[in-house]
Amino acid sequence: MTMTRSLRLVLAAALAAFAWAGPASAQGLGQRQSFRIGSGGAAMCTAQSQLQDRAFATMFDRGYQIVCRDAAGPVGQLYVLRDRGRDAAARLAGLRADRVTCDGPERVEVEGLGALESLDCRLTAADVGYRVYVLRRGRGTVYVAEGLSGYDSALRLGLKSLAADREVDGEVSIATTGAGDPAAFARVQAGTLDAQSALAEAYRRNNAGAYAEASEYFATLSQRDTGPGGQAEAMVNEALQKSNLGRHAEADSLFSRAAEMAGADPVTARRLRNYRAMHLLNQGMAAAALTELDRSVPPLAASNAVGELVIDRATAGRLSAESPGASRLRGSEGLTQEDKAQILDGQALQLRGTILHLQGRDAEAAAPFNRALTEMVAIRGGRIAATVWLRAQIHGELAGLAERRGDQTEAERQHRVAVALLLRSYPGSSALMSAKGRLAGYYARTGRTEPALVLYREIVAANVDGGDASPGLRRALEPYFELLVREGAGADAAADLFTASQILVRPGVAQTQAVLARELSGGSDEAARMFRQSVTLTRDIERGRIELARLEASDAPTPAATARMAELRISIGQWQQDQTAMQARLAQFPRYRAVSSGALRLADLQGLLRPGEAYYKMLTLGDHAYAIFVTSGGARAFRIGATPRELERQVDALRATISVVENNRQLTYPFDLELAHRLYQ
Repeated sequence: MTMTRSLRLVLAAALAAFAWAGPASAQGLGQRQSFRIGSGGAAMCTAQSQLQDRAFATMFDRGYQIVCRDAAGPVGQLYVLRDRGRDAAARLAGLRADRVTCDGPERVEVEGLGALESLDCRLTAADVGYRVYVLRRGRGTVYVAEGLSGYDSALRLGLKSLAADREVDGEVSIATTGAGDPAAFARVQAGTLDAQSALAEAYRRNNAGAYAEASEYFATLSQRDTGPGGQAEAMVNEALQKSNLGRHAEADSLFSRAAEMAGADPVTARRLRNYRAMHLLNQGMAAAALTELDRSVPPLAASNAVGELVIDRATAGRLSAESPGASRLRGSEGLTQEDKAQILDGQALQLRGTILHLQGRDAEAAAPFNRALTEMVAIRGGRIAATVWLRAQIHGELAGLAERRGDQTEAERQHRVAVALLLRSYPGSSALMSAKGRLAGYYARTGRTEPALVLYREIVAANVDGGDASPGLRRALEPYFELLVREGAGADAAADLFTASQILVRPGVAQTQAVLARELSGGSDEAARMFRQSVTLTRDIERGRIELARLEASDAPTPAATARMAELRISIGQWQQDQTAMQARLAQFPRYRAVSSGALRLADLQGLLRPGEAYYKMLTLGDHAYAIFVTSGGARAFRIGATPRELERQVDALRATISVVENNRQLTYPFDLELAHRLYQ
């Protein structure tokens, strides 16, 4: 493995040193920025917390906006309100009166909730159904779910989750066009949150390993007016994302702009130091990265509170951050400037150890890794979930050092510590799957096949609904495929390989094919017309956003550009409303509805095959190519006797005998039967 490739593996996971939101598994919904609605690997809908809403009358009121895939805007709202002598449901009815017209309330039974009030309504601005559910519990607590009728399953399941104060499993069935993607979904999610909540959510997703989604949050925030400090923080993160994508010139520009905005802020200076070091590593400049890590940064302002017997701003911040109710009231862990600086200094030590490890200087690498661990645990006794992700990364690095020096017991222990940390704070996350993949790979390399297979099956099961074809996941599964095609791998090997192959579909290609297939096969009926219109609106929104971002980036916009920006903001808002309403209407047509679902089982595929029929699938992974051959009565998985590069050369050579352009003329040569037979074999 080259040094550059190794560095990219590290840097993809090194972005964003800390998150403010604590572990999802340890919190009730009231302490979280967002929660998923519906079970399955790929979330179809999420609820995004709102800090301010006209419906709030007390400090204990909470609200969420529901956003779903392929919808350009929020499709509904969720509320937990206190009556406090006034009918909260009546207050909400007054707020929606100018938007919807409703029939009288009915009593309905909802599984898991019992009897509650339901209202069927219509939007006044469009002929679209709107539904309201009201559940009253306890002493004056009212739970409300309301939104577009086409998202009724999400409304009901969101209400169940609020009432249970946890994510409730269940099926969400909504209309999808396939024109959106996870990045577009993340942009909609980021746009529904206030700046502080969106920043916290960006870090949380990043620490969980959802890097593409986090990138969209940071990019959205860097374009919003969140003040110099907030914009600089988002811009630094966006710069590192550009660097990780190989867009180094853009990253340099963003780093420079962020530095100008931040001035001498000690926390932003540390973040810039760390991220610039990663940016240099992305370009293979390890020595320069070490020099960057040696750069001096402004010290934190010292507090004289103890000597003067006063509570200054820094002391007040620490007391507030450490109070038991701080995270509940602010939706964050309330990290102080000192906390953030310590975490970033710990990350700098981790980066130093990583560089030394990649340079083969293992004896020198252990010291900064261990110092970083000590500093992470020292910050409030290691209780901050933000440090867990970094600590897990460091334990993974220490495992690699132990394996290289032949200490197998220590290597396994370090891997297990990393998995345990993430299992507690980031259950089900990509970061946890990566840690499990590293442990499984270690087991595979040391001949412990059974525990390796158990871990690999867990990784596949966790990703099978998401269609995650990320490079990191593909690399993690390479040893798994090798285990499955070994001689004597067992009767279940073909079924396991068939299931694993389904999460390696490249989502961009699959998405494009799905949209095209639906557009071509939709016909000319009303449903097909609405589908095409929704896809067109989605593309208009994206084009409008791109043009608006380009105009807003100008330091001195012309009057014409200013007028165009105002026009675009109005148009994008209207397109979003129209597209969301169109998606809701599409939900009444079954062929456009989608639910989260698991992978197709091999036995189910075999049941569809008739005698004499067979299914053959080939896939490439790393330096090897694999295939599975299935009939109604059996299945066989195997490695192909040629590398992907060799196959590519053979296919190109065979095509050249069929048709080739020479001197602007298309020529045909005798078909190479021998080469074709070799490729067939």
